[in-house]
Amino acid sequence: MSQEGTLSCDCCGACCRTFPILVSIGDARREPRIVEEAMELPEWQQNEEWNFKLHPLPFLSGCPFLQPDNRCGVYETRPSPCRRFSAGSSECVEARRRVGLAPLPGSQVAPIHEGQLVTDFNDSPAMLVRDLP
Repeated sequence: MSQEGTLSCDCCGACCRTFPILVSIGDARREPRIVEEAMELPEWQQNEEWNFKLHPLPFLSGCPFLQPDNRCGVYETRPSPCRRFSAGSSECVEARRRVGLAPLPGSQVAPIHEGQLVTDFNDSPAMLVRDLP
């Protein structure tokens, strides 16, 4: 555990390969490579928080910034949803489950189940969790 009492990430990369990663124009301003690597959402799907999609994208198994060692290639300027993602959270437990990993030691939360609404993952409108194809 870290000093703040939260779990430390073990860099499994599951969070970068599991859930949709939707980011804002503000995120793209902070990390300009987002515009090059992401797919811009159709205008009718955009809102204050969602302008670009980093995952899933065709021909990629995860976020385009996920490095071969499972570390983030834009960690210092990573998008807001990634900044809010917490090691050991219910989203972390579920991401790890989907890639065949056990929860981080010390995780005290249950995994998310298909069909459950998630409202705290992005601090954005609720999203319905479903397995990606």
